[in-house]
Amino acid sequence: MTADKSQRHATLLEQAGDAYLRFVCWLVDGSRRAAKRVLLGTVVVTAAAAYFVVTHFAFNPDTSGLLSRDLAFHKLEVEFDRAFPNLSQNIVVVIDGQTAGLARKAAEQLARWFEQHPELFADVYQPGGKFFLQNGLLYLEPKALNELSDRLSQVQPFIARLAQDPSLRSLLTLLGQALERHASSGESMPGLATIVQELTRTINALTSGAFYQLHWQRLMFGEARANQAQRQLLLVKPRPDPSAVQPLQHAISATRQAIQSLGLSHAPGVRVRLTGAAVLDNSQLETAASGMTFATVLSLTLIVVLLLAGLRSWRMVIATLVTLIVGLVWTTAFALAAIGPFNIISIAFAVLFVGIGVDFSIQFCMRYREDFSYTRRLATALRLCARNMGGALTLAAVAAALGFYSFLPTNYAGVIDLGLIAGTSMLIALFANLTLLPALLRLLGAYPRASRLENRLSFAPSMLERSAWGITAAAVVAGLAAIPLALQAQFDFDPMHLQDPTSEAVKTFRSLLAESEHSPYTIEILQPNLAAAQQLAERVSQLPSVAQTVTLASFVPENQAEQLDIIQRLAIIIPPYTLLPQPDVKPPGPADLRVALRDFRARLAQWRSAHAQSNLAGEIAALGQAIDAYRARFSNGPEKLMVLQSRIIGTLPAELKRLSLSLQAQEITLDSLPRELRGRYLAPDGRARVQVFSSLDLNEIPSLRQFVREVRGVAPQAIGAPVILKKGGDVVIEAFRQASMIAGGAILVLLLLVLRNPWDTLLALAPLALAGVLAVATMVVVGITFNLGNIIVLPLIAGLGVSYGIYFVLRWRRGEPVDAVLLSSTPAAILFSALTTMSSFGSLAIAPDPGVAMLGRTLSIALGWILICTLIVLPAVLLLVSPRRR
Repeated sequence: MTADKSQRHATLLEQAGDAYLRFVCWLVDGSRRAAKRVLLGTVVVTAAAAYFVVTHFAFNPDTSGLLSRDLAFHKLEVEFDRAFPNLSQNIVVVIDGQTAGLARKAAEQLARWFEQHPELFADVYQPGGKFFLQNGLLYLEPKALNELSDRLSQVQPFIARLAQDPSLRSLLTLLGQALERHASSGESMPGLATIVQELTRTINALTSGAFYQLHWQRLMFGEARANQAQRQLLLVKPRPDPSAVQPLQHAISATRQAIQSLGLSHAPGVRVRLTGAAVLDNSQLETAASGMTFATVLSLTLIVVLLLAGLRSWRMVIATLVTLIVGLVWTTAFALAAIGPFNIISIAFAVLFVGIGVDFSIQFCMRYREDFSYTRRLATALRLCARNMGGALTLAAVAAALGFYSFLPTNYAGVIDLGLIAGTSMLIALFANLTLLPALLRLLGAYPRASRLENRLSFAPSMLERSAWGITAAAVVAGLAAIPLALQAQFDFDPMHLQDPTSEAVKTFRSLLAESEHSPYTIEILQPNLAAAQQLAERVSQLPSVAQTVTLASFVPENQAEQLDIIQRLAIIIPPYTLLPQPDVKPPGPADLRVALRDFRARLAQWRSAHAQSNLAGEIAALGQAIDAYRARFSNGPEKLMVLQSRIIGTLPAELKRLSLSLQAQEITLDSLPRELRGRYLAPDGRARVQVFSSLDLNEIPSLRQFVREVRGVAPQAIGAPVILKKGGDVVIEAFRQASMIAGGAILVLLLLVLRNPWDTLLALAPLALAGVLAVATMVVVGITFNLGNIIVLPLIAGLGVSYGIYFVLRWRRGEPVDAVLLSSTPAAILFSALTTMSSFGSLAIAPDPGVAMLGRTLSIALGWILICTLIVLPAVLLLVSPRRR
């Protein structure tokens, strides 16, 4: 009974298969007979689809929506973004100055410009703004504040007199008097040697044509605080343009134009750079687009050349390209109608469609040419081609579609979209190749010549037959040896590795990552209130990978009474009003500066002759030589004298004003903190933010993993860029693992149902399995890791690998000997299909965008192994199996 039932099932499957083949033959022959109507209908449908694409095309560069919103960590991220909407998708403006004063001045200019354009920017935040300029001394430890107070108290007379007349004339006069006191009493002004050295360096730089601004903040506040302030940041929230393909492009372009119009793009001593999520996403799109232009032209050129070489008929080449383009337009319209805007993953459907869609056309055309060489009649050849290739093309298309649809149950939303689009595109490509392609061959009058490739490869069957055992054994050994290597494959989840490492945005971002104070990779923890946030911050700060934790309470200094007392005593010694320039003091002109410089040089000469053994003798001699060199080159020209004063005194008034402001510090409480600062750490509903900075270099993946692991061990609700990268990477890996299992199972069941022979199913899948292992092992050897860009090669490998195996095995199953199959159009079609796809995507390997280039190299490696396994290993195995099968 069981045998009878199995026989009935087999008979039903055979009948269904025969009925389907009859339908395919009817469809192809009907398209040939009604070729003009098919073409007219195609033109109408394609025009409508193209219009829909043009009017509805949209692209969403935001990577935050690529993961399922049902994931726990993604829900936490969404919740955090709602509480603090101004912290995400920011433009980070990094201003580096040769001096702290130059950096701060440029930052203030840009901040004012951003605030004047609320239509472009929703929020502007400058860490270390006016509030911290006034109250910054309260954040110093009492010991450091006392040292600063002593330092400033000792030079109070010098500072006070210089503040009344902040000019080069006044500075040189005061230095001359300080040298006289040193000569007469041996008393030296604190920091005199440092001032002389700075003055010498500034004059020498001007003489040599270099730029150097005297560091007044370093002289007044010390080396550490000056270096700390030489980098200023602005965090800007741009308003997106929802109608644009790149929604943030207008805001970024406006920012770049502002930097130029404010004179900061080439300002001496200042460097302004842009980075941040908004700029990086936009920069990647621009780099990929610029590289794709050349790669696309090269790819299309190579495709046409290879199609001409393989099909040997310009008519069939035109038919193939038109079918490919029409299918691409239909698929794009379907994607926009069914899903909506493309994301950075789903847009790759075009790559997959071209790779597999052109394969269907090549297989059909080369089989048509083979059948035409026997019949010499177009209609008969098309019917034979439909009968011979209809089943194989359908099986390959359905198998590829199943491979893509296997992503639908995963949590990787970006790939779910790609799976739905690419899977459906396989069915669209099949329909186009069974309708439009035959119609075009009929209308173009494609009467192809017989191919000479098969004759040129006549040596292949005998060579393979002699080496069948050796090839099979070598394949087994290579596959087994490749497994341990393939298991070492890594997934690099850092999207920064997909961007051009030489771009300004990437280099700036990496420089910030290397600094724990300014690192953009911070972990965020949302707590119900500030008290809970403080308690958690205390526990997290004890972790080895944590440099510091910051809450709103972190901005309220401890021991303020002691610090305020020190500041008030210093304010008595240096009253703040004495640090402001007097309006009745006339600034010196070039003539005044010339006289002051001449007199000062004479004083230096007198001092040196009388104090040659002094510990200042070396510094004084160097300063005198610098002045002599300056005067020798510029002859006390008035313009250069004013430039010299600007280089020496330029930032002094701003630093004196800052010192005056800092001597008016007030007690800081939570309520007195600036509104913009409170809004970044305390949500309107009272929930509080804990910001965690790492002590590790998060440019390194192991360090990032350690940081996330340790913090989430204490606070499982932690979120932020490091968590998203690490957990998102885990989701991607699991999605592809899950999809691979589903696709493998679905394709296996499909082949078993159609082929009804486990051994033949294994033979059809063998090239894919072996090529996959060898390709991954090769990637490990050459140092290519899987990443968010090249991981999409897995479904493409599956689609093409299964298709090639199906084409070969199905033809062999029809009773043709292996040597006859090798001399038929099938291996030639597989060869040219693989070469076309390889050349198409291999051209991506030279693209300037690292992500695109990595995709091209990975595809080239994978397709090379698929070709070897299908055209060498599989025939060798079939030669060994064939005697038993006969």
